[in-house]
Amino acid sequence: MEVRDMCGEVRMEEGFMRTVIEYGNTQSKEKIQEAINKIENEQKVFPTVIRKAISNQAGNISIEFEIGGCDREAGAFSESLLQELNIQACDLK
Repeated sequence: MEVRDMCGEVRMEEGFMRTVIEYGNTQSKEKIQEAINKIENEQKVFPTVIRKAISNQAGNISIEFEIGGCDREAGAFSESLLQELNIQACDLK
């Protein structure tokens, strides 16, 4: 599996939105987690966060929303997270 650092992907389906950010080292993992915590506290929105390791240093963090009626919160959260991490472009599926 290819290891990518600070790469994002946004997936949207009816009633569901997921933002996945890959990390390639411990520093990036910590930066992503800190950004999630910061935005949760600022926006008072608490999505499901899933952490998946693919090695001792690499993996991904998935931020998931069931958006039945609150898709604006999900979009605002994901946009703020990508901006906080300075991720300029990501895959969209």
